Amino acid sequence: MIRISLKAKIIINVILLHAVLMIFISYEFYKNQRDFMLEEVEKNAIAVAKNLAANTILWLLSNDIKAMEELVESQRLNMYVQEAIILDKHNRIKSAIDKSLIGLVPTDRISKELIDKSQDNTYLIRHDDLVDVMSPIFSNNVKIGSVRVLMRLTAIEEESIKILEKSVIYSTIAILVGGFLAYFTINEAMRRLQNLVNSAKSITKGDLDIVISKKGNNDEIDVLADAITAMVNSLKKTIYELQELSVNLNERVKEEIDKQREQEALLISQSRIASMGEMIIAITHHWRQPLNKIALVIQVLEDEYNNKTLTPQSLSQYVLDIMTLVNDMSMVLSDFQNFFSRNRYETEREYDIKLILRDVIRLFKDEITVQKPLKTSYFCKVHNLTFDEEDKIIACEDFKINRNIPLLEQVLLNIIKNSIESISISDKEFAEIIVEFMRQDDTITIVVKDNGVAISEDTMDRIFEPFFTTKDRAFHTGLGLYIAMVILKTH
Repeated sequence: MIRISLKAKIIINVILLHAVLMIFISYEFYKNQRDFMLEEVEKNAIAVAKNLAANTILWLLSNDIKAMEELVESQRLNMYVQEAIILDKHNRIKSAIDKSLIGLVPTDRISKELIDKSQDNTYLIRHDDLVDVMSPIFSNNVKIGSVRVLMRLTAIEEESIKILEKSVIYSTIAILVGGFLAYFTINEAMRRLQNLVNSAKSITKGDLDIVISKKGNNDEIDVLADAITAMVNSLKKTIYELQELSVNLNERVKEEIDKQREQEALLISQSRIASMGEMIIAITHHWRQPLNKIALVIQVLEDEYNNKTLTPQSLSQYVLDIMTLVNDMSMVLSDFQNFFSRNRYETEREYDIKLILRDVIRLFKDEITVQKPLKTSYFCKVHNLTFDEEDKIIACEDFKINRNIPLLEQVLLNIIKNSIESISISDKEFAEIIVEFMRQDDTITIVVKDNGVAISEDTMDRIFEPFFTTKDRAFHTGLGLYIAMVILKTH
């Protein structure tokens, strides 16, 4: 493969650009000249037709054929005129340069168009390298005939080609002169640039004490040399500063990483405490209904005792009802206690991620079922199984993990909490949460869907920002999704 130097490329490109520019200018000049000449021929044709029409009125009225022939023959003096024709009011040719046309009525398409369009005014069309003009002849506002003039365009084409040939010659001379000038100018510029390249190579080898030469005329290359000199000075300063920083950089980086981890751990702890607070509120709401039922049973029990209608069977039933409600309340408290227990998971065991998510959803289940019925579905795409009942979820090896489970639990907690809150403010008659589990190689993907209120497009780009929330700031910190993102990126 032929290797072309940068200098040769620049010279070739400059010459090519110059050539293209000159060709374009030559063509535009040729085109403008040709258009100008065509326009002049058209004006000349119209003037000839009108003049011939004006001079024909008297001879056409007197039917002086000889005079009309003299008028027609006089048009031969015009080098562009190919044919001149005088027609009567019936469009029959009375006189023409070509004598074989006399007495004929033109019936070709072009003649019909000219006759039709020139009833009141002069009409011109261009065809077959000809300019064809027809002008009406009037006497006392009555049309008595018409004049038709055909002019050749071949002469114009010949003149245009001559102009183009001259333009090409002049352009070639200009390209050659420009090429020589470009060569000498670019050769000098490349020589100076090569000096800068050599200086740059020395700098890359560590020679920062090199002196960069300049021509002294303050052109672009001198400006570049000044810029390189300034860069070298700045580089010297930066190297010195880096040497100073490198002494304690590792220690400072370690300190910053430790600080960031402490802040992240603090945020996660705060989020977990906030979740506990929200769960306590949810438990309080959940307990209120069974407590009311217990109070009601006690009141009925007291009334029946006072009325002496209490029987051993009814007493046993009341006790059973109260114990059932108390057991439900105790189970809710146990679930809460177990979920937030630090020793809930053993490090040497593996746990199915489907069951972990199920336990998270159970924490919020009572909170949403107070408002509307909740339907949950767990879809395992690895085995193509759907679990609509939580107690029937089957654990499998594909979704078992044994590391960072409390952190994963916190991520799932924050996500499910957002789903529950969006469902609670929706106008749907029932709540629905669908969870899909997928795995590809070593990556587990969990997709959580709900029928709650969707996130608006205006806030979609900000949902992972810290302290950003669309809810009441008195009860929400705006850290949930941010902490979930930090945990996933860090671990």
